[in-house]
Amino acid sequence: MLLCQFQSILRKKGRHELRRAFFVFLFLLVLRFSLAEECTTGIVSHELTKDGHLILWKNRDTKNADNELHFFDYKGFSFLGVINADDTTQVWAGVNNFGFAIMNAESRDMAKPGEDTKYDGEGFLMKKALKNCRTVDDFERILQETNQTGRDVTSNFGVVDVYGNGAFFEVGNHEYFRYDVADTFLVRANFAFKGYAKEAYGKKRYLRARYLISREIENGLSCTDFIFKIARDFYVYSGLSCSPENAIEKEGRQLVNTSGSINRFRTVSVALFEVIPDTAFREFVTFWYCPGEPSVSVFVPVWVYSRSVPVELDSIGFSPLNRLFQRLKFYVYDDERLLDLGKYRRVRTRLDRLQGEIVEKTYRVLKKWTVFTPSRKEVADYQKKIAKEVYWEVRKLLGEVDK
Repeated sequence: MLLCQFQSILRKKGRHELRRAFFVFLFLLVLRFSLAEECTTGIVSHELTKDGHLILWKNRDTKNADNELHFFDYKGFSFLGVINADDTTQVWAGVNNFGFAIMNAESRDMAKPGEDTKYDGEGFLMKKALKNCRTVDDFERILQETNQTGRDVTSNFGVVDVYGNGAFFEVGNHEYFRYDVADTFLVRANFAFKGYAKEAYGKKRYLRARYLISREIENGLSCTDFIFKIARDFYVYSGLSCSPENAIEKEGRQLVNTSGSINRFRTVSVALFEVIPDTAFREFVTFWYCPGEPSVSVFVPVWVYSRSVPVELDSIGFSPLNRLFQRLKFYVYDDERLLDLGKYRRVRTRLDRLQGEIVEKTYRVLKKWTVFTPSRKEVADYQKKIAKEVYWEVRKLLGEVDK
């Protein structure tokens, strides 16, 4: 599509303005890719987890640092969705009241050669899916129906449902390819197995995620492994083993370049969905939402059943908790891409203590809720309490590190 725009400029302006047209084309190209969703994602079958829960995960990488979590309510369908602050037209990951969850990772190599490829419609498509889908097959029907008319999409979509189904769909404007998780796990970064490009963008993130998930499966994987290890991992895959090849020393300090790791300087939030494969608990898919870069943030649990979002995660124009985590990130990073390990460890020790308490309390209350169904108010009050606790603890931490 950009090439067509470049050719159009040539036809209108003439070849004497070739130089100017080239720089316009180059600007459009840089802009197009700078706004891309460069994410790392995965699905783990309930057959592989030690508690029998199905897991859907997305580290969201984008320049849109201001993220919020919003509650949507439509006829028969309600859902929680990750949005860019104040933009409810698109959703970048979410779960609805039927226990259907979806997320994506940009895959520009699904642009078909010779096609006038259209982009950037992923957020609209995911919102449409959350308003209409109950199962993985329902999402596939949307793709089948739009194959002929076309979609403004080149992306990998991960979807799960409470029937225990999970799949990745590699999607282009007029075609898609389905990969079911079955009894294994699947990972995607920013390339498609059926893509048309030779270079696999994000391959090291893909390999690192596969390595970490495989390792945790051997030890008995659960959702907490994503919270405490995988989502916040900032090393890169190196050959047949994993090593901190992106770690450097500068003026006596240890720094890590997070340009190519799972937790990146561009990671702005994490969506982690924990599904009990039973329709009785369809509104109790636990959405572990991390409103910041996971290395310096905390996951807060929320549920569609509450029909609400804590104000710390969704306020007027911004998320107060998201803003606090952005300040922590500014403290920990030496520059835009170099994370200071000394400062990181200072912050992380405090955050881990808080995160551990939240996880322990949440699984204890979830055990009770699966036996005795709580009121919506009880669930809403619980997630409000957790969000408020995180907010004030992080404010206190910021006050200490700013001294």
